[in-house]
Amino acid sequence: ALPAAASAAGPQARLQLQDSGVDVRLRGISAVDARVAWASGQKGTVLRTLDGGRQWQPLQVDGAEALDFRDVEGFSADVAVVLSIGPGEASRVYRTDDGGQSWALVLQNNDPRGFFDCMAFEGQRGWMLGDPVDGRYQVFATIDGGRNWSAVEGPPAASDEAAFAASGTCIARLQGALAVASGGAMARIHLLRDGQQAWQAVDTGMARRKPEAGVFSVAPMARGWFAVGGDYRGESTPGN
Repeated sequence: ALPAAASAAGPQARLQLQDSGVDVRLRGISAVDARVAWASGQKGTVLRTLDGGRQWQPLQVDGAEALDFRDVEGFSADVAVVLSIGPGEASRVYRTDDGGQSWALVLQNNDPRGFFDCMAFEGQRGWMLGDPVDGRYQVFATIDGGRNWSAVEGPPAASDEAAFAASGTCIARLQGALAVASGGAMARIHLLRDGQQAWQAVDTGMARRKPEAGVFSVAPMARGWFAVGGDYRGESTPGN
């Protein structure tokens, strides 16, 4: 077990090591409640727990054995959506309605220049972010929990600007706005506020101008929001 982590300002939190039962790198995690959670990772791996992590059940996604599932969104013990990354048709979104017994391919990238990165959901509404194609990020939206997706206009991108498909956190909903985190040539947060048509870009001041630097993740807080980034190859450098 991991040692307890305590905060002087709040109650003590205890972290406990759990055995996933697999030996691949896991990147996606989504907790539905205190007992139900989903996880995803390399080699087409999708896991589900129904007992708060005491046991993790491996689930098979037919035809996805070679895929890298970087993001997962669980809606219940039976319903979840997973996203795989990769060039061209390796970028896909699958959905299950029966606890992972079967999966439907609901979205696939057919552009060899495309590369899916991450998803965000707000109830049944959801958004999927892909790297820029022809100067704009790919954005797909759903209003039915990921059953159906349609392309919407994404934010404009600078040359050599892209997103990080690290763990499904490069897109988020932030107090009435959709936010996209970028890296590479720029280190920005692109914002599309509800009811508006034009994206706005905010420079974070984080490291940029190289493929391994920029903003990796963005998330809401009770008041405002926060972003995480830097240079992932410079872990010992201050500010990263």
